[in-house]
Formats: sequence, C-alpha cells, structure tokens
Amino acid sequence: MSWARECVPYFKRGLRLGREVRVFEGAVLGGEPQDLKYRAVESFAEVGDRCVIREYATVNRSDKEGGTTRIGSGCFLMAYGHVAHDCEIGEQAIVASHVALAGHIRVGAKAFISGGVVVHQFSCIGELAMVGGGSKITLDVPPFFTVDGVPGRAVELNVVGLRRADFSDEDISLLK
Repeated sequence: MSWARECVPYFKRGLRLGREVRVFEGAVLGGEPQDLKYRAVESFAEVGDRCVIREYATVNRSDKEGGTTRIGSGCFLMAYGHVAHDCEIGEQAIVASHVALAGHIRVGAKAFISGGVVVHQFSCIGELAMVGGGSKITLDVPPFFTVDGVPGRAVELNVVGLRRADFSDEDISLLK
C-alpha cells in the first residue's frame, strides 16, 4: 500500500458530514468511542457545514444508543485534535493542534482552544472564551473569558475575541 493511500481520511459508520467540509490526510471521523461502557450501539458523529478538519484529527461517535457527537458549522479542528464521545462544539469554534477533549464536553460558539490543551470530561467552555496553550481545564470556562494555566484559571475578559465578534466598546465595558 502506498503512503498516499494510507494517509487519506478515514470515515467510519455513523458519520454525518455537512456541505463543503474539508477533511485532510489521516483524519478519522466517526470512530467508536473510547469508553469502557460502550457496547456497540448505533450512534453518530456529525460535522456541520463548512468545517475544516486537519491532519490526523479524530472525532468519535457517541457512546449512547442514538446519541450524537456534534461539531457545529464553520468549525476548525487543527492537526492531531481529538474530540471524544458525546462532545458538542458550537459554531465557528476553533480547536488548535494537539487538543484533547474528553467525553461530554460542551464548547460554546466562537470559542478558541489553543494548542496542547487538555479538557476534563463533562467540562464546559463558554461562548467566545479563549483557552491559553498548554492549559489543563478541569472546571468550566466562563463565556467571554480568557483562561490559562495548569490548572486553568480565569485571567481576563477575552477583549480581542469580543471585538472580532463585533461587540461594542459599551458592551465590553458592561461585561468588565
């Protein structure tokens, strides 16, 4: 088998791909969940429209009968990112390289998770939050905040993200 053949994306059963999704070499989408309780039930992984899934990223199906792991429209999952079973990623979120999302994580719309971040199961990352590189997230990340460190701690309001999302200076002042 040639190298080129070995590096094509690998789509497993239960995968639902939206329109205009770009998937790069070696990505595995719709694989079985890495959960000891999983019992080979019919479940799904769903990738919304216009997402970009880069090299060797993985997205696992739900571990529940009829359940779905969801990635919202317009998301960017960079190389070697892992989205475990039953995660829900909001629209236009960015998950940088080498991020590991354990099971049952919720990521809000337009959140940004920097490279090398690990997120504990059942954690929530709020809308427009930004998680600094190499952080370890064991608790929820509030919306609109920048969180950094090991363990992750709220640092400040994510002013750059808020401005990019067209929040007015008045709205930003109110949030502060």
